[in-house]
Amino acid sequence: MACYKIPGTRDFELTRIEPRKADITGTWLPDEQTIRDMREAGGYTPASTKIILRDDGSAEMVNMPDWLINIGGHSQKGFFSESGAWTLSREGAFWRVEFISTRKRYMTLDISYQKPPHKLSMVLGDPDSAQFMTFIMESR
Repeated sequence: MACYKIPGTRDFELTRIEPRKADITGTWLPDEQTIRDMREAGGYTPASTKIILRDDGSAEMVNMPDWLINIGGHSQKGFFSESGAWTLSREGAFWRVEFISTRKRYMTLDISYQKPPHKLSMVLGDPDSAQFMTFIMESR
């Protein structure tokens, strides 16, 4: 079976099989490479960055680096937090998480791997730049 790979240094097989909601619900933390990128490329001081996806469809993004919302994915060394709702959706052959905040900010997170443990990734700036943040599920 062919799979789509996110360009760049990390190799993630995007999910083609609809994930179980229970496998996506929980607290997601940046992986080690993302934390390194935040420090080295973004100049961020470590914060308790996390994404919380609840079973009732509510969600929170806590202490997210501002390069996710700045044009071009540029760091201004700040953080933002937002609450809202999440859903699973299909984009072509692949599944993803859609987040819409109470401020009407819309973000998508690609889901990697055909079965758990999954990873979530968010593109920074231009998708062709191959810059993204990756999140792993916090231990339950």
